This record gives sequence, C-alpha cells and structure tokens, in this order.
Amino acid sequence: MRIWGPPGERTSLHDVLAQQMAPPVFPVTFDDLASRIETRELHAGERFRLGSLDVSVARLNHPGGVLAYRLESGGHALVYATDNEHHSAVGPTICDLAQGADVLVYDAQYTPAEYRGDGCPARVGWGHSTYESAVTVARAAAVKQLVLFHHDPKRSDAAVEAIETRARAIFPDTLAAREGMVLDVGRRVALVA
Repeated sequence: MRIWGPPGERTSLHDVLAQQMAPPVFPVTFDDLASRIETRELHAGERFRLGSLDVSVARLNHPGGVLAYRLESGGHALVYATDNEHHSAVGPTICDLAQGADVLVYDAQYTPAEYRGDGCPARVGWGHSTYESAVTVARAAAVKQLVLFHHDPKRSDAAVEAIETRARAIFPDTLAAREGMVLDVGRRVALVA
C-alpha cells in the first residue's frame, strides 16, 4: 500500500500515521499491519507524473496543514481541495491551482451563518469554508463545474440540497457531492442511482 501526503508539523508522515494507531487509540500498531506500507511525503509546489496523470500540489489553510491536488490528463483537470479556510479573502494559491479546471471539488462544510457564529459557536479558525467561499474560488479560477464537498456530518440530505440550491443561484454549474456521484472530467457530472 502506498500512502502519499504531507509530513506532520514536527514529524514524518509515517510517524503521523503510526501515532494514530498507537495505544490507547488503537490496539494494533502501525508496524504490526500485515501489509507493506510505503509513505511518500509531498510538499507544496511539487509536480510529478503518476501513470497518465500530471499532479500538482498546493498547501491550503488548515490547522496542522493540508494539501490540495490538481490532476491533469488529456487536456482536462480536476482539483481536489478539502479543508481550506479563507478568513476575509480568498488566497491566490487555491485560485492558481484551480485556474481553468473542468471540475473543482471544494470544502463547503459551513453556511455563512455557522461560520460567523450566528446563534451558534463561530467556526472561524477551524480550517473549513462555506459554499459562498467555494463559489468565490470557482468564479475567480474560472472553473467549469464546482462540486461542494466536506459536508458537515450533522447536516441532513435536505439541508445539503438547500445549500446546493443556494450555491447554484450564484454559480449555476454547482453540485453537492453525494454518495454514488460519478465524475467524468471533461463532461457534465452525472448521478448514479
């Protein structure tokens, strides 16, 4: 098994994974797993080829760090960017990474009211975005299709659909990610029953 991702803030990617499986969190240690596991640390600005894909990596704004990926092949591009917070303005890093992408899969965990803390604890500093921030990125980067992702786990399907409707009113080519969704990059996203 190959696991590629960012290093921890003060330790290696391997050690981050091993710490998650150390007692008392988990009874089986990382080194006790039967699989041969290889880790590769990726860094912001890195570009590499993986099979037929050209992959670009960018760092996003999230406590502890997180990476976004641009996957390109055959003249089409998909950008996968979860766990990103903008605070008062969208940064240039995500806009540069997503520029002209066919599909942008983007963090939209909160409503603007939840993010601000209207009637609930504010989510500022938690490392996630709103659907409005996702639309702002999609517009600034001139992406063709926006897929809202990283839904709040407490949100019902109906509430996710309501957010999708609000986002579509601003950026018509928006869908909320859902179980069974198939992305055919370069074509419209279709839902599979």
